[in-house]
Amino acid sequence: MEIQGQGQEHQLLAMGKYTDSLYLTFQMSPGMKMSSPPVELSYSLAEKVTTEKLPSKIEMDDLCQRWMATQPFCWPFDDSRVESHVHELNCEGLLPYIPVNCVGKSIIRPSEVPDIELNVELSQRWPYCNTVLVDVKPWALLVNRIGVDIYLVEQSGKEWKILSGSVFVPPPHQEQFSLGVQWLGELYLSKPLLLSQDDWSAPRYWPKVEGRVPLVGHALVFIQIVTEMGLKICPLCITSTIHEGVRVIAMNAAWFVSNQTETDLLMITCMVASSSTQIKLFSKKQKPKSLKLKAAPENNRLQPVLFWDLTSPVSHDSEYQQYVCLAQKSSDEPVWSHPVCVTMSVPDSRLTVSVPEINGTTKPYLVMIHKKDGLTYLITKN
Repeated sequence: MEIQGQGQEHQLLAMGKYTDSLYLTFQMSPGMKMSSPPVELSYSLAEKVTTEKLPSKIEMDDLCQRWMATQPFCWPFDDSRVESHVHELNCEGLLPYIPVNCVGKSIIRPSEVPDIELNVELSQRWPYCNTVLVDVKPWALLVNRIGVDIYLVEQSGKEWKILSGSVFVPPPHQEQFSLGVQWLGELYLSKPLLLSQDDWSAPRYWPKVEGRVPLVGHALVFIQIVTEMGLKICPLCITSTIHEGVRVIAMNAAWFVSNQTETDLLMITCMVASSSTQIKLFSKKQKPKSLKLKAAPENNRLQPVLFWDLTSPVSHDSEYQQYVCLAQKSSDEPVWSHPVCVTMSVPDSRLTVSVPEINGTTKPYLVMIHKKDGLTYLITKN
């Protein structure tokens, strides 16, 4: 039988006689390898799993809330705000019913998926009904929230393309791997990364270790792009959490911007070595490629800031600061503000930027900087 993924549940009705056993194997699609070893189901095993005793008094409201499956609404479990909202809707009885086989199909075809590890757990599904739930889970989910396609490259040279907005089950990584992005048809890779089993969720114990993604926590990854036109860098934030035994790894741009002013703005970004005392941001040959920031309320969303201009190549022991310039959008050549450093050590800060106007005057704008879970948000206001 075909079983849909993404948190969907299916009823398995055929068990046979009380003395019979049922063996389950799984495969991604017909013709691919079968899982091994098989999972055994039997009535005696069901009696051992369903050990929840019937209480003297049953709360029907609580029972009905536990009856509803919320996993399809929370999948792929990389946003705790979604899970909290689903829990509130479930408590109010407002979650819609999802019929079987109505889940959207994956973008990636089964033939493009590597060999993976599955964790199979047996538990009681329906309260007091002696129903066994066979919970089939991948060892990890890799969620691409960057906004562009990303490549996962193993040390052996094998690569997997993870489309923007898609979810990928990676092969078990005991060794190092790299992440890559394409720029003008060329693939550029990060330094080797390792999925660590260390829990860095307590901030006071967070070590400053490069190239390691903690079991619970986040790590910054930089992909350097070297072209004839200049240097660029792509800063990413890799966040790892554990959801019911599944390691959920979400990949995001490390920086976001939101324009909440009444004016369309342009923004250029640059990273500068902290040790530099004098720099030249832009050469005469290279015109900076700006990011267009629509005025509110037309643009009421966060825009990822993926690619930053780089003044010099990144070395292993260098620390860099981020600078931005703002300009008003016009048909003529934009007149840029002075560079403003947005690298702050505190989680929340603000600064004022004077942006030249078309009539020759300047207008002050407020830039608010917020940091949370490894991500940095830039918000422009009047």
